[in-house]
Amino acid sequence: MGNLTILISVIFIIYFIREQFEFGRVSRIELIAIPAFAAYQFVDKYRHSHNGMPLLIAIILISLVVSWYQAKNTRVRTIDTAVYWFKLPNDDEDHPIYKKEVVTRGGRHYLAGWALIVLAQLILEIFFVHEHLTSKQIGSQIFGEMLRDLAGAFRFSDAGSGSWMIWALTTFSSAGYTMWLLRKSPALRGVIFGGDATPNKKTVGIKEE
Repeated sequence: MGNLTILISVIFIIYFIREQFEFGRVSRIELIAIPAFAAYQFVDKYRHSHNGMPLLIAIILISLVVSWYQAKNTRVRTIDTAVYWFKLPNDDEDHPIYKKEVVTRGGRHYLAGWALIVLAQLILEIFFVHEHLTSKQIGSQIFGEMLRDLAGAFRFSDAGSGSWMIWALTTFSSAGYTMWLLRKSPALRGVIFGGDATPNKKTVGIKEE
């Protein structure tokens, strides 16, 4: 591996870790589309498998426990963000119109859960899918998972590839995270069902759940 590649990899890893400690907008792609897409891939591949029920149950339990741990410690905030500005007659001052947005921060607990899921994926591929992974391939997979976590749309590029075990892990870990977060936060339920999109004239504020 060249020095430039190592440098880029280190910068990307630092950026990925830093992003887990920053508040970011909640995306319907992350909460709904990815679990639904992963579930479709899982069902499509699992129906061709004639065994694996004990392993599937183990994957579900691990995924739900890890996602519960991640969601339990995820911080959720509702903020008022200025989206429009207007002037009143005979008034030179700009007045904002605010829109409520929900932002989350996973922090070290989300990062730890993410690492556990990646470790479980590698264990499945090595011991159950029976893939021979070199250190370079392992590094590439970890790098790929970081990219998919930062930009969920990259997950769709995996369509048709991978075993049912990997898709089961993705399905139940992502769906579990969504489920636990929705149980925890009424504001996030508003994001999913479109209750957060109405502009309003309110003072800027932050509400944390």
